[in-house]
Amino acid sequence: MKLFYTTLLSMFAFAIFGQPLNDNCADATAIGEVEDLPFDNSLATTDGPLHIDSPCPGASELDSLYNDIWYLYTPTFTGTASFSLCGTADFDSKIAVYQSGAVCPVTDGDLLACNEDGPTCANGTSQVLFGVEAGESYLLRLAGFGEEPPGFSGQGTFSVNEFEPILENDFCADAIEIFLGADQEFTTVGATTDGPTHEGPCFLFDDNSIQSDIWFTYTATEDDTLIWSTCNTENSPMINFDSRLGVYVPGSSCPPTSEDLLACNDDGEICLEFTSELFFPVEAGNQYLLRMGGWTGTTGFGTFDLLSGSPEPPPANNLCADAEEVEINQPGESSSTSGTTMNANFDPDNFIAPLCQVGADGEYAEVWYKFNSEGYTQIDFALFSTTPGAQYFVDIWEDCSSGPIDTLQIINSCFEIEGEVFSTSIAPFPPDARDYIMRIGTRFTFTPTGDFEFQLTGVLTNVEDLEILSSPIVISPNPVNEQMAIDIPLLNSMRGNIKIFNVVGERVWNSSEINFNKGNNKQKIDVSGLETGVYFAQIQLGNGIKTLKFIKS
Repeated sequence: MKLFYTTLLSMFAFAIFGQPLNDNCADATAIGEVEDLPFDNSLATTDGPLHIDSPCPGASELDSLYNDIWYLYTPTFTGTASFSLCGTADFDSKIAVYQSGAVCPVTDGDLLACNEDGPTCANGTSQVLFGVEAGESYLLRLAGFGEEPPGFSGQGTFSVNEFEPILENDFCADAIEIFLGADQEFTTVGATTDGPTHEGPCFLFDDNSIQSDIWFTYTATEDDTLIWSTCNTENSPMINFDSRLGVYVPGSSCPPTSEDLLACNDDGEICLEFTSELFFPVEAGNQYLLRMGGWTGTTGFGTFDLLSGSPEPPPANNLCADAEEVEINQPGESSSTSGTTMNANFDPDNFIAPLCQVGADGEYAEVWYKFNSEGYTQIDFALFSTTPGAQYFVDIWEDCSSGPIDTLQIINSCFEIEGEVFSTSIAPFPPDARDYIMRIGTRFTFTPTGDFEFQLTGVLTNVEDLEILSSPIVISPNPVNEQMAIDIPLLNSMRGNIKIFNVVGERVWNSSEINFNKGNNKQKIDVSGLETGVYFAQIQLGNGIKTLKFIKS
């Protein structure tokens, strides 16, 4: 039977011309189990703490429970209670429950449970479950969400009563035993949340829990590695919602702690529609606790697989320290390097986001390459993806410890790739030969990983831009009859060559490789065999080039 400890006046709990009667914690209204109790916190003030590091953390340091009103709840049963404004308030609410015996003003240590947006609750309304003992008293705080004062407020009703789960494995203590097998049916529709919150790559996108969770146990019969999967693929859909999976170590209590987490996954690397897949090791005789739910409380149904299987090994260049060495193509060459981001491991503790995706949440697969710029001030990059739908980012590092190069230092040193064929130019590199690291990655939370081929090609630069000459290059005499001289004054020694082209672009003469010295270099060329007309001398110095016109008389 529902018990009502309040009078009609206390049910509304506000003064006609002022603040609610239960505006302050010390004036909390006493209640028992109630159903659809009216409230109004429109004129309430805020006297409770922020709880920045609570199970329902805010988006900023000023995020709190604003315009709070208070109730002192004494249950008539021992078990699980539900404090709910789910769909019954006209504003974005936030609620909290404090430990039995807590006194005003409450502290962070008194917090028992809290909630901002209840799973599947409309309009940002709230619902929270908490354990109670009959006859004990618990402070309930009903408030509005806000990233800063004054926060939201409004009217509505709330209920506090004994919670009776719809699903038999809704609570961790009621976990169902499962065995290895494919296509095992389940539903999370109607599930609540009683598992812990976590930090890490599985718990991003403003949700640090596995909400609307259901529970299973698995006892290993042998040492093995298992795959637990709700992974939708193009030809094999399994579920109809955005899932999250967690596995806890043997001996975990119910509910487990955040430190008990053994493995987790939010969005599987090859899984469509934000479905999940994880691997975890098991030892014979040990029992493991498995938790399944949804992002922000999304629920649904379908099947899952729990099978023996090991993950594919990551690419050999999955770590920066193991970067694969690649050569830069000379102009006119076209050799390429094959690579993949498939099965690349994600290390969230050491991951540095690319500068062209700063602030982006999600999980990444990345592989690494190293190259020497060979003095090219511009390097052209081209990539061909052989996996439909795969997308990549590319950035340049000086070394594994320094992080990505500032995009103001080398323009386009970080860029994103969409489509199967892509090309761009990276510049300016310093004019001396230097070693660099190149990272190619996929943000596989949103796009599939894939196979690709790429090439780096050096681009010759006008020698004046390289600042390698002490004075201009000169051809004399010009016009020339039989023999001409090219004066090349260098600030440093370097290698190069000379080519001569006619007006239609045909090469009519070229030197072998020349070791040019610091200072003036006079190169004499016999042009007596050339026909009368206009020609172009192309002088290549390192990765710079200079073209001069001359006339053969």
